[in-house]
Amino acid sequence: VAPEAEVHLDADDACLSSTSPGIDGACSLQALQRRTQRLSGRGGGRLGFLEEPHWLGWLQRAAQRSELLKGTISYEECHLKDSQCSLESMEGKPTLVYPGGETTCLNGDDYAFAVYPGDSDKLLIYFEGGGACWEAKGNVVLQCTDSMENGIATTGLGQGFQNKQDMANPFRSYTVVEPIYCSGDAHIGDRVQEWSGKQFPQKGYANANSAVSWAKNNVDATLSNLVI
Repeated sequence: VAPEAEVHLDADDACLSSTSPGIDGACSLQALQRRTQRLSGRGGGRLGFLEEPHWLGWLQRAAQRSELLKGTISYEECHLKDSQCSLESMEGKPTLVYPGGETTCLNGDDYAFAVYPGDSDKLLIYFEGGGACWEAKGNVVLQCTDSMENGIATTGLGQGFQNKQDMANPFRSYTVVEPIYCSGDAHIGDRVQEWSGKQFPQKGYANANSAVSWAKNNVDATLSNLVI
């Protein structure tokens, strides 16, 4: 099914029951467009903005979990303009590294990637998720983490594979490098969008590349384990 093809289903929820990847993709885009037009009250090619309550609710819940853990674990900060922010200098403490340069969040915040130090020969690179923000048929869909504050709140520090106190965690000794996600472009954007007269920088490629480059310069040249 071509992306521009009209898909006739009884309701937006019918997208979920479709077994065809082509129909599912086209249906989802059309459903988002319809919701955007209904919520914004705009149509006819004029830009509307969709920022659905369920997405904001997810961010709020993640922020609450992060806040609960602050008493036991939190990030230090390091800026590459002032220091090399080496793995050794972090002394095992979770650290936000601000690389500067082209890196930025969708809302213009200064960008940082996260490092949870561990063994220098074991590297886990975790590309944080967080939705997407894009323009679909003249409507802007804002369903992504767009700020550094929300990106940090959803890193998962102290949870799952980043819980280094859990003896059952097979990655507890790894160095974790996490390109924090706040660009809405799946870590691959490299442009400034102009939506409804406002600029939105999508620099996910520069953001992610800064984290990967730091890792290459700070972990062992030959790794015993690599997880992405």
